[in-house]
Amino acid sequence: MYYHIPTQELRNHRHEPIKKLHCPIPPSARQVSSQTERTLHCGNCQHQVLIAHQYNEDELEGLIVKHPKTCLMISPRHIPMLK
Repeated sequence: MYYHIPTQELRNHRHEPIKKLHCPIPPSARQVSSQTERTLHCGNCQHQVLIAHQYNEDELEGLIVKHPKTCLMISPRHIPMLK
């Protein structure tokens, strides 16, 4: 799994898009708090945010297929970024 910067997509090992990442809230204005080891809570939109690196690729892909509007948090320390 990796994040493709030009398309803003999280992609699987087959290079297929899992999810296009877009949050309308500027990073400096996000009010995110920890919920569990694998999730955060967004105080701006009240959505649950999945911490992508806490899930294996199959789990994450399955969750996004079931719930396409799922919010994700990715970290360059845990998920490779490709330009």
